[in-house]
Amino acid sequence: MGLSKTIRRVFSLLLISLVFFQNQNVQCQILSTDNNAVSLTTFQTLGNSNKGSLVASPFSLRTMMAMLMAGAQGNTREQIKTVMKFPTDEEKLFTTFQEYIQQLNSPSEVKTEVASRVFLKEGFLIKENFQNVLKHYFQSPLQQINFGKPKKAAEEINNFVSTKTNHRIQKIVDASDLTNQTRMVLVNTLYFKGAWENPFPTTSTRRMPFYLDDTRNVQVDMMRLETYYRAVDIKELDCKAVLIPYQKGKKEEDTFQMVILLPNKRTGLANLEKGLNDFGLVDQVFNVRPRNIELRMPRFNIESSLELIEPLKQMGITDVFDENKSDLGAIPSESKATTPKDKKENQLYVSKVVQKAFLTVDEAGSEAGAATLSVVFVPLSIGPPVEEVISVDRPFFGFIRDAKTKTILFTFKKTD
Repeated sequence: MGLSKTIRRVFSLLLISLVFFQNQNVQCQILSTDNNAVSLTTFQTLGNSNKGSLVASPFSLRTMMAMLMAGAQGNTREQIKTVMKFPTDEEKLFTTFQEYIQQLNSPSEVKTEVASRVFLKEGFLIKENFQNVLKHYFQSPLQQINFGKPKKAAEEINNFVSTKTNHRIQKIVDASDLTNQTRMVLVNTLYFKGAWENPFPTTSTRRMPFYLDDTRNVQVDMMRLETYYRAVDIKELDCKAVLIPYQKGKKEEDTFQMVILLPNKRTGLANLEKGLNDFGLVDQVFNVRPRNIELRMPRFNIESSLELIEPLKQMGITDVFDENKSDLGAIPSESKATTPKDKKENQLYVSKVVQKAFLTVDEAGSEAGAATLSVVFVPLSIGPPVEEVISVDRPFFGFIRDAKTKTILFTFKKTD
């Protein structure tokens, strides 16, 4: 690796996205369109290198990259801005993130929480402007930490993550990831816990086949509910889109929605992903009238641990990961950098980007709690006639969005 790499300051960016879903914001239309475009690009790039079921939060990634951009300069800054589709008016961008984070952290029927923390090596100074941006816009305070004791430092970081994720993610960093060269670790968490607007009755869940392809299947716990859903055929994607709402807030529009894109063919997921270049194709599902549908959907859990440097490089962000090209000069204070050696030791680059995510779907909604709910099952014969039966019994794609701002916070696919 060479002497220069030994003396350079390693900037470890640890991105945690705790999967689960969304909320509202006042000015978040700024984030919505560009965020959703980046969501598609990111998920497609991740899918190329991660086979099987996958869950990710491109929104959490954009949040972290916005924080990083506040400390970047020159070409490093431009690459982040271009790939993440950040607007030229950075003050407006930061203000929008600030408002959205505040909304997510506000009390509501659906529990959502965004938490960021900057772990800074003891004695390492950063510029006041960078510190103010993180604290004011991203609610990300500084916490001094001794990276010279990596085991203890990793424990502090992991405890923060565990607390902010209701102990669902126990570890995001190993002691081996931290060295005396580490100067800063940025952590971002996004947590969601919510109930369906119409819970699935546990008494209706049955073991049924989930078709991996045209010849193979596995047995899964298939939930079932007859109620009014919005569903539409999307010919361009050769799939059916189904909208499943979460419990509403005090305002009618204050809710979250899961959208399932179910290929018409058992082997159609790959073509669906390739063709899904614009979430606008799916918008029609939000406009059709609800119909009485019997929905069958598997109970499932997806966990992903994603190394993101290579996918980000493929998308066009390269300099920040290169010790010779990275320009994060807006982060370190130069008050003590009086010699060429001091300045070199203040030079930062990103050495690690990790995202851990999880998604749990059961009869009650998301996270735990289905067993504590009391659900009255209405036999199918009593209600109006079923207009359609939709069985999510093959590999599918989905996302969760904030209904008010249309911002997609999570994307996922289930393949097994």
